[in-house]
Amino acid sequence: MAPERWRGALRRALAAAAIAGALASALWGARVVVPALDDWRGPYGPLTEDLRDDPVGHFLGFDDAVWESLRQSVERGDRYAVVAEGETRFEVRNYAAYTLLPAVQVSDPGDADVVIYYDVASRDPECTTVGPDVCVVRRKRS
Repeated sequence: MAPERWRGALRRALAAAAIAGALASALWGARVVVPALDDWRGPYGPLTEDLRDDPVGHFLGFDDAVWESLRQSVERGDRYAVVAEGETRFEVRNYAAYTLLPAVQVSDPGDADVVIYYDVASRDPECTTVGPDVCVVRRKRS
């Protein structure tokens, strides 16, 4: 066999091997992913579009109107603290860290521009109620 024919045959064989590998990978991936899609569709399928946009808040039982008010209470660059007690205090703080971005959560209310009291009575007369047992205090920046 002439070298040119040999190289052409080698190129065709490599191309065929690459195509076969890609096809095998696609079929294996479909075998793994399609059943997982059905599992994911179970809890999310019946939800409305709004709830699908924020399933964490829905599954934790948070009030959308309250969190929308909290989002409007903090601005880009604000440092905020969440004062929360009870069984859901960690969920409230974690959810706030996610949903109130790009504001920055701080642990000490003394370092915050905005203090959110969630399910805790505030002694601050400046606290603005945004929902049941939720109020916000905005402090002047220094």
